[in-house]
Amino acid sequence: PTRDIKFRTFAEYRIRGMMLDEIRAMDWVPRSVRSRRDQVRQIVEEHLQKNGMPPTTQELATLLGVPIDEIEGVGGCDPRLISLDEPVGQGEDECTLRDVLPDVNPLDPFVACADAEMKAALSAALETLSARQQEVLQSYYHIGLTMKEIGHQMGLTESGVCRVHSGALRHLRIELKRIEDGGPSAPRPKNLRKPRVADD
Repeated sequence: PTRDIKFRTFAEYRIRGMMLDEIRAMDWVPRSVRSRRDQVRQIVEEHLQKNGMPPTTQELATLLGVPIDEIEGVGGCDPRLISLDEPVGQGEDECTLRDVLPDVNPLDPFVACADAEMKAALSAALETLSARQQEVLQSYYHIGLTMKEIGHQMGLTESGVCRVHSGALRHLRIELKRIEDGGPSAPRPKNLRKPRVADD
């Protein structure tokens, strides 16, 4: 029987992990995470200058106004979100965030927040793709067809499928950057349709 797979459902599963890798490779970091990173850096520097030592985890949590378990997750962050080797303080008081923050498990609330924002942004960006781009991504990432097989299915050459695939990823990069910058999303293509799916 023909598999009735909604594009939204498909996008939220198989392609999501692969596209998140693409987003991370582009160094796309949600604004809220970058803001928290800057907050932590500023508070640590101010505490060092005032007290001659970095704040404890409890003090940092109090100063940030967040639960202590959220602060304990900072050490497990993706280094692009909070660079643990970035210096804070000045002169003899200079140290790095790695010196200040404790080692913790990788189940980090900041990373979870970043992933949630990236997933939401990705879902919105995917919906702005054309029907052909959606079909190529679904066929390639979810169904597992090769570019050649997709071309045969869609009546395109293999190089034509590659161009559609590259164009879709380029569009996603542009759309994600627009979302990151807080700009309006691109209008949804009028030719959106439910992508064809392969028979079992």
